[in-house]
Amino acid sequence: MRYNGYMGRIGQFPRLHDREQVIAVWRELGTQRAAAKKLGILQSTVSKVLIAEGIHVGRGVRPPVHDLPRDEIVSRYLAGETCGQMAPDYNVDYELIRSKLRMWGIARRTKDRAWGERNNQWKGGRSK
Repeated sequence: MRYNGYMGRIGQFPRLHDREQVIAVWRELGTQRAAAKKLGILQSTVSKVLIAEGIHVGRGVRPPVHDLPRDEIVSRYLAGETCGQMAPDYNVDYELIRSKLRMWGIARRTKDRAWGERNNQWKGGRSK
């Protein structure tokens, strides 16, 4: 290996693990921390190997905390109900329903806003 002064070592570091072995131990033990401890490597290394192999780590493998019925909520919202009216039925905060609607691509309803002279904040507009 060559060294380049301050920049450190040029080239790859020797690999201290085998990808297939990391995945097999992770599947056997069930957690990244336990697999890392058994193999003598860092937990972050196990995580990087799993991500590189296309295995979702972290929250991606858990079931959703709030499994809300998408079609029912969307149809109720489009029929005219507000997020605040629907929230008690699903025992969640209205903000969760609002964020789910946004995530599902449903456009927010806006109230009929008064423009121009109909607005109570109207101050006469621009003049030349």
